[in-house]
Amino acid sequence: MICDAIRDRRLLSVVYGDAVEPQTFAPYVLYCEPGKRIVVGGCEIARRRTTWRGFEVASLRGVAASDRRFALTGPFDARSRYRREDIIAAVDLES
Repeated sequence: MICDAIRDRRLLSVVYGDAVEPQTFAPYVLYCEPGKRIVVGGCEIARRRTTWRGFEVASLRGVAASDRRFALTGPFDARSRYRREDIIAAVDLES
């Protein structure tokens, strides 16, 4: 579901850790960190601010894809942030 949302640029509703309310999240990249943790990185959209966040997938208590699409907030190059072999999916890479 997360890879599909990245490919289609669809917003996610996520509940992470101890959070009570779901957060709207624009997923840009899914990658593997050292120690084999899988992380989804992107922009958390809250009221009038947009903040870059990373969520460990194993700690997500709820994920739902939205029909709403998102546009990138600026240039994004997954390979400049992460090693290519660690990237599972990214908005700027072919599936």
